[in-house]
Amino acid sequence: MYGIATYPDGGPGIKTEMLADLTGEVGVILFTNTSLCEQDTPKYAAIFDALWGQALALQRAGRAAANQ
Repeated sequence: MYGIATYPDGGPGIKTEMLADLTGEVGVILFTNTSLCEQDTPKYAAIFDALWGQALALQRAGRAAANQ
């Protein structure tokens, strides 16, 4: 599941992005105070990708600890 919301629409303000796996076991929400221009989108995507990777790593570590 994936969703994006910005406020106020079309201008500088708050951007909220949410991603969750379909099982509901992992999810992240990134709130930013930003007015991104199109050329900055890859930078924002890199931050969100790193956040998602960290969430998956925490899930794996939690499962490993539970199995010990």
